[in-house]
Amino acid sequence: MKNLILKVFYCLCCVPLFFACYTRQKPMDIQYKGYCFDQMDAAVDKCKDNVADSLDNVCYKHHILIDTIKDIDAEIWHEYARARGLFNHMKFDEAKESVNHLLSQMTDSSFQLEQAKLLELRGNICVVGGEEQPAAIDYYKSINIYLQLDLQRNAAKCYRGITNVQFRVGNHKLAIENGQRAIAIEIANRMHSRTDSVDLINIYNTIGLAYQQIHELDSAMKYFEYSQTMATDLKEEFWIGLVNGNTAKILFEKGDMEEAERRIRIDINTSRKFNEHASAAVSMLSMGDICASRNQKKEASLYYDSAYQLQKIIKDKAVLAMYYRTLAKFNRNKQNFREGDIYFRQYIALRDSLQGATIGNGIEQVQNKARLEKQLADINLLRMENTYKTKKVQLWQLCIGIIAGALLLLFILYRNNRKLNQQLTRLNVDLEEKIKDRTTELIKTNKELDTYLYRASHDVRRPILSIIGLAQIAEFATDIHEQSDIRKKIIATARDMDKMLHKLKMTYELRASVEKQTFDLYEYVSGLSQDLVKFYPSAKFQIAKSGDTVLTSDIRFINMIFLNIMENACVFRHVDSGINVNIEGDADYISVNIEDHGIGIQEEYLTSIFEAYTRFSERSIGSGIGLYIVSKALSKIGGSINVRSIVYEGSIVKVRMPRNIQVSDTSAMAMG
Repeated sequence: MKNLILKVFYCLCCVPLFFACYTRQKPMDIQYKGYCFDQMDAAVDKCKDNVADSLDNVCYKHHILIDTIKDIDAEIWHEYARARGLFNHMKFDEAKESVNHLLSQMTDSSFQLEQAKLLELRGNICVVGGEEQPAAIDYYKSINIYLQLDLQRNAAKCYRGITNVQFRVGNHKLAIENGQRAIAIEIANRMHSRTDSVDLINIYNTIGLAYQQIHELDSAMKYFEYSQTMATDLKEEFWIGLVNGNTAKILFEKGDMEEAERRIRIDINTSRKFNEHASAAVSMLSMGDICASRNQKKEASLYYDSAYQLQKIIKDKAVLAMYYRTLAKFNRNKQNFREGDIYFRQYIALRDSLQGATIGNGIEQVQNKARLEKQLADINLLRMENTYKTKKVQLWQLCIGIIAGALLLLFILYRNNRKLNQQLTRLNVDLEEKIKDRTTELIKTNKELDTYLYRASHDVRRPILSIIGLAQIAEFATDIHEQSDIRKKIIATARDMDKMLHKLKMTYELRASVEKQTFDLYEYVSGLSQDLVKFYPSAKFQIAKSGDTVLTSDIRFINMIFLNIMENACVFRHVDSGINVNIEGDADYISVNIEDHGIGIQEEYLTSIFEAYTRFSERSIGSGIGLYIVSKALSKIGGSINVRSIVYEGSIVKVRMPRNIQVSDTSAMAMG
């Protein structure tokens, strides 16, 4: 009998352990699969001296045995290796065709890693071919997959690629943003091999160049110094020279000519040593500028001519454009305006041919779209997590069932222990009630997520379709005024979309914990009114206060509350009517009355205006979640709201908040 009880006890202990182990197997599979893929990439890159066609049977197979790796499609891996080999041998069209063929077959979710690697490779091919926008799309898609699979090293590599793309098309701020993401991932994951360190040197240098382009010279110098320090530690002579040349331009602008000249000479010598003619040509132009600033016109001309001769060798249009611009400035300073104008016109013509503004805007839209898709993916991930939790509850229900059965067996063995049986029965009932409550909560959460996702997708799609339609109309517009009107409508639609996304972001931020800040509410409301007047020029705010208006609260939730209420006042007021804001403070609370003279709200709607996705007027242009955000934000800081309204006369919104917020404060919200 004793042995039987011990066996039952061991079984009960092993069941939770079994389920815990069962749920922790897959991540290791992905990490190992990613490691094998990286090994194959390295093996293919070692075969650059071989003929691309021979890669099917010879070189890289000596370095990695694909056929011995379990749970993969060896045919896809072999075809990927061949496409990468074609890319290494500059057979870009054939490589791209092979990648497109493989991607068309990727319909199974088990091929996520393969899909990400193929998208990354196609992005590299597009960059070489000058197709920046398709490259950006592929990089962002591969980044999302890598982050889902927790392959941080691969994600950082794609962020480096998108950083260079954004810099090439002139999106310098986005280049800085993506470069800093790559650096953060590399530092957080301690990616400090020599190859990783050289990549970091490159990223630091690119960020420095981007800051230099937007004239933030101190930030540019800081990142150049990071790059220079790492290059010196690694004894990377090429990068030491290149970064010296880049810092020299900043020193020149700051007037330190001697140090700038010394660094440029280092760059010129290094560039010649490594046959980097483009870098040498740019440094020659910089050296000419230094001579010109010293009125050494003959020496400056020699450097300019040397730069032009190098450009004729490499035929780099970007370097030629810099040469034309420099010669235009040089001749104008010599009072030779005719030749200066000729060079300037040549520069303008070449610059326009190289202009990446349209591509840059397109890639910026790609990044914005990628951010939106990331938000929607996060919502889907949340739904998947809830599904996982539901399954986990079901697994625990099974465990509880097994435990209950074992306890029943013990009850049969020990009939005399009736008191223990009653306690176990009550415990079982309580557990079932908790499981039932949790299941109901999960069902409710899933329903809210479904509604949120459905509404968000439709609200986002509407302005996108409007922009597409306006863009199509613009292709057939010939009148300059009509084109101007279309551009204004596109900008207005984009701003509406930005407002909508901002409110969707607010709904996400409502889940954040409360953080205290001390500020003057009167100064905050005054600043907010000035910002709103920029978008609603006819709006006139009258702001008054009485008593102390300094409070300690969470500025994020305060912004959600007053931005939505005051913007509604601007939208629904009568034309040329004013908006009165009165702020009153006492010992414990601050009250704010916001009064507009507008269309008002019908009495039967006052009880439902704080529900999500509600609209009660044809003048409503938003997503219907503004006042819903207000009510939720107020509940977070322990405040209350009351609305009084008369149709066609206007509305008065009264907000009451504690002067010093308590983090645990969950005051009820009053609505009228």
